[in-house]
Amino acid sequence: LKSPEGEVTLNPQSHHVVHTVNLARVNNKHGFTLLKTFPNVPPSDTIQVCDLIKNPDQATQYTPKF
Repeated sequence: LKSPEGEVTLNPQSHHVVHTVNLARVNNKHGFTLLKTFPNVPPSDTIQVCDLIKNPDQATQYTPKF
């Protein structure tokens, strides 16, 4: 899927998106300054515990642990 942030894809294992993540800092002009862009970030927390390919009937809600 093409989106304003760039291409977004669906991870088949978790049904969560792989997308671009931007790190920004608020500036003194009430805007933000882009510090770094991380393209194609997978849902790394979810794919560790969820595999809808192997377990298509899985319906567990997962909460990431930081």
